[in-house]
Amino acid sequence: MGPDLGDLSGIVATAWQQALGRDGPDRGRSFLVEGGDSLRAAVLRAQLAEQLGRELSISEVLTARSLAALTQLLLARAPRATVAPRDLTPAADPCSRLTFAQERMWFLHELTSATAAYHVTQALRFRGPFDPDAMQAAFDALSGRHAVLRAAVMSRGGAPYPVAGAAEVPTLRIVALDTASHDTLATLDEFLLEFVNAPFHLTRGPLMRAAVIRLGDDDTVMVLAMHHIVADQWSLDILWRDLAEAYGQAVIGTPITFSASAPILAEYAQAERDRFRPDRRDAELAYWRERLRGLQPIELNSDFLRPPAQSFRGSRLRVDFGLREIATLRGVAAERGASLAALLLAALKVQLHRHTGRSDLAVGMPVANRPDVRAQSLVGTLINTLVIRSDPLSDLRRRAATRGYVLTEALEHQQLPSRCWCSRSTCRGIPAVRRCSR
Repeated sequence: MGPDLGDLSGIVATAWQQALGRDGPDRGRSFLVEGGDSLRAAVLRAQLAEQLGRELSISEVLTARSLAALTQLLLARAPRATVAPRDLTPAADPCSRLTFAQERMWFLHELTSATAAYHVTQALRFRGPFDPDAMQAAFDALSGRHAVLRAAVMSRGGAPYPVAGAAEVPTLRIVALDTASHDTLATLDEFLLEFVNAPFHLTRGPLMRAAVIRLGDDDTVMVLAMHHIVADQWSLDILWRDLAEAYGQAVIGTPITFSASAPILAEYAQAERDRFRPDRRDAELAYWRERLRGLQPIELNSDFLRPPAQSFRGSRLRVDFGLREIATLRGVAAERGASLAALLLAALKVQLHRHTGRSDLAVGMPVANRPDVRAQSLVGTLINTLVIRSDPLSDLRRRAATRGYVLTEALEHQQLPSRCWCSRSTCRGIPAVRRCSR
């Protein structure tokens, strides 16, 4: 017998709060109006599926008019058949598989090993007392917690595979910069640039390194740098959270223990393969084949010709939006039943139409690809790339919710590795993805 309405409402409200990252949701407002987006919707859907065994689509989460409406949707949904989840706790061979995304990163590394384009980095600056010994202990605990950080990646017959414990131990450098006779920020920038751009060697590692830069007694910067094969942006949040938990214990001298065991990435990599039975794989391929049928590449005007090989020396234009502007844009999108991502994507396509005159436009979009609760606590690379295809002229004549549907529909098919439909589409004569590896 399933939960009654009262129990279900409490479960949904708790999951809703956790997905939004704050307390006190307004039960009369939609998930979008409350600040939700497609990424948070995927988190909420995964939590509800895990706890209730009832599946919703991302679109249903985003378009439900209120928390009560979402609860009613779940109440009417039949529970799915119970399937025992694959155990993601430490196994005898914790590094026997790469995820689909890791395999893609290995291939890109083989093509472009001299570049830092596939490094994942982040630096934090904080004020106040700092204990270098406690941070070293916390970093060592972090490295020991996640097996992927201690693995090397070998290859045999052109196929990559991870080897547990084969990499050198990740290192933490503690540096005191001499800023007395130099501009502090310029000196810091110079150090960080050199640190994050130093190459990684997949066959010997380490594939993660960190540095603590002391700018003063109460002024510290810490930077993490990893090869993309071991971490993505989602992983960075997990690593910083684990590091903070460990450091807090080390500072007061208590033994470092983590509140939950870390799942093993290689076990999830095997589960990825198990998930794509032939019937499901064929259905996903059929979806993407139909979505990309007849798509033609576009050429954008540029100041210089593209080189035969990618140089990674292109410039980047950064535009910062303040909190007020972001809140306004999010509100405009929510009023029209769309996420902020869907609104910005529609604006981008209008701009592309202005420059190309084309109406049938497709944009590649990276996605987190963490469809269930277990994946959301994994350190590793799971990202995938989706192609979002639509007509910006039609979009302007429709409700934003319709524009958002194109995005949410693609998100429902995000787990098939892009290399699969890319290669199959090429074979079927769809020219738009012939250069997908570039």
